[in-house]
Amino acid sequence: MKLVSDGTGISVEQGGRYIRARYGGKRRGKFLKVAVDVDSKSTRVVKAEVENSEVDSAVKVIRKIRKEDGQIAKFYGDKAYDSNRIYNLVHDVVILKKSANSGRANPRRRDTILEYRESSRDWSRRRGYSKQWRVEIVISAIKRMFGDGIRARNVLQRMASLLKFWLYHLMRNKADSIVGEVHAVRLA
Repeated sequence: MKLVSDGTGISVEQGGRYIRARYGGKRRGKFLKVAVDVDSKSTRVVKAEVENSEVDSAVKVIRKIRKEDGQIAKFYGDKAYDSNRIYNLVHDVVILKKSANSGRANPRRRDTILEYRESSRDWSRRRGYSKQWRVEIVISAIKRMFGDGIRARNVLQRMASLLKFWLYHLMRNKADSIVGEVHAVRLA
């Protein structure tokens, strides 16, 4: 399995935006951080979790897949996932923070940093760095279908926001069972 991970914010307050825009205010909006892990080939949601750290969420998913006798062939993520913990768990990792330091890095991470510094465009083309868009498509589809905010007052209601990801998964499965799985659409 090739795993693609990213995080997204779901707005927790609805009316607060209008009040801040109308009357001013220095306070930032409240967001719930959701870490989303997607299978690169099928673009299926493997896991969506309310998490403080995206790296913690990805590590949990990788360990769970390994425990179930699965193997992660490749891991794609943005710079938030650039961590030695990820490199220790997965052999082939495609992540890079442009300002990454190779000093105390995992040997594979150090090699990746040095390879990137030699030729960044060739590196991204060879390693398939552009596959990150697959998780962005899933997040975008979910936010368009179900909205990018929730009206939640407590933690349990906020956890219910994950139902958006579950419903999306059910809808995709139902559509695939009726129409058949569509991998790509070619425009003539």
